[in-house]
Amino acid sequence: AVQSVFFIGMQCMMLVCTRALSLVEMDPFKESKGWTCPYKDDYISVLTGRIFLSAMAAITLIITFLCANGHFMGQEYIVKDFGKQIDMDLSKLDPDTKLEGGSIIRTGQFFSMIPTTLGIWIDGWNVKGLLLKERAMVYAEELRVPTICPDCGVAHVPYYELMKASGRQLSLAYQIFPFGAVIGKACERFNNPPLLYWGTELRCLNAMPTLESVKHNQGRKMSAAQAAKFKTQLGVAFMKDRGVPALQRFAAVGMYFTMLIFTMLLTTDNVAEMGVKMFQFVTMIAYSKAVCEVLLPVLCLAIVGALVVGSAIAAKKAAKAAVQPYRISPVIGQVLHGVTIGYALALFLLEADLGLNLGVAAFVGLAVGGALSVLLAMSFYALELCPNCELAGGLIKVFVAGLECVVGARIFTMNLSLTNFYLAMAV
Repeated sequence: AVQSVFFIGMQCMMLVCTRALSLVEMDPFKESKGWTCPYKDDYISVLTGRIFLSAMAAITLIITFLCANGHFMGQEYIVKDFGKQIDMDLSKLDPDTKLEGGSIIRTGQFFSMIPTTLGIWIDGWNVKGLLLKERAMVYAEELRVPTICPDCGVAHVPYYELMKASGRQLSLAYQIFPFGAVIGKACERFNNPPLLYWGTELRCLNAMPTLESVKHNQGRKMSAAQAAKFKTQLGVAFMKDRGVPALQRFAAVGMYFTMLIFTMLLTTDNVAEMGVKMFQFVTMIAYSKAVCEVLLPVLCLAIVGALVVGSAIAAKKAAKAAVQPYRISPVIGQVLHGVTIGYALALFLLEADLGLNLGVAAFVGLAVGGALSVLLAMSFYALELCPNCELAGGLIKVFVAGLECVVGARIFTMNLSLTNFYLAMAV
C-alpha cells in the first residue's frame, strides 16, 4: 500500500514535469508572443532564455534516459547520503567502490530498458544492468531477512518484488515523453509478474518447489489407484508452480490491452456507455488476477496436502490389511504336540525303571514337551519369513514331522516290549 501511494505521487510529479517541458519553445528564433520584458529589442534575451530552457529540457531527458537504463544504479556518490538517512549501508551496490576514485556512470550494460519494458529479464542484460541480484542480497542483509532461500542458498528479498518495482520505476521514466504513458503502463503491467526470466543467476525463479516435494513422495511400487493419486498430485503441483503464474501473466497482459483498446474506442459521444463497459471488463480481469495471486495457490496446496494425507492413510490401511491375521490353529497344534510328547516321555520314564517317581517324570516330560514345541514353532516361523520358500518350507516341515515320528517311536520302544500303545503315543 505504501509503495502504491508513493508510486501515485511520483506519477503526479512526472505529469507536472511533462507539462513543464511541453511549455518550452524549442525554436529559439520563433517570434515571441506574450514576453513580459518591458524593453524593446529583447531579441537576445528571448534567444538566450530559449537556449537555456531547451538545454535544461535536453539534460532532463538525457538524465532520465540514463537513469531508466540503470547507468546511475548503486553509485556511491548517489546512495551514500540516502543510505545514511534510512540507516542502510548501500555502498555494496557500487562494484567500483574499491577502485581509486570510483566511477561516475556505469557502462557495463546498455539499453536495459528494452527487455524490461517487455517484462523479459536476461542475466547478462537488464538483470545485471539494474543490479537485481545485488540489490536483493544487500536489502536482505540490511533488513536482516532471516529466511535462507533453499534454491539460491543465500538470503535475499523476493526477486519478483524487485522486478515489479523496477517496472514501475521505468514506467515513470516513460511518462516524461509524449504518449509515454501508453508504453509506461505496458511496462508496469508486463512486470507484475514478469513475463519471462532467461538465465541461471536467479535460480529460485526457475525452481518448482511444490512439484519437487511431491516427487520425493513417489513410491517404488504403486497400485493403479496410488499411481492415479500420484499423477493427480503432480498435475496440481505443476499447476501451482507454473500454471497459476501463467494465468497471472495472462490476466496482467489482458488488463493492459483491454484498457488500451477501450481508450482508443472512447469518444465524446459514447463515453457514458463505453466507460461503464471498460470498468466492468477491467474489474473482472483484476478480480481474476487477484484470484490467481491469492486463492489458486492456496487451493492447489490444499489439494496436494489432502492427496498426500489421503495416500498416507491408504498406505497405513494397506499395511494393516497386508498383515496376516492371527490364527489359533497353529497354537492348538503346538500345544497338542507338546502335550503328546511330554505325556509319552513321562510314561517312558516311569516304565524304564530309572527310579523316577511320577512327579519327576511328569516335570521332565512337561519341560521337554514345552521346549520342543517352542523350538519347532520358532523354526517354522523362520521358514515362513523366508521369501519364496513356501514349497521348501512345507517340505521341511513334513520331513521334520516324519523324522520326529520315526525317532520318537524308536526311542520310546527301545528295551521295551513293542506294543501298539507306545507306538501310538510316539506317533
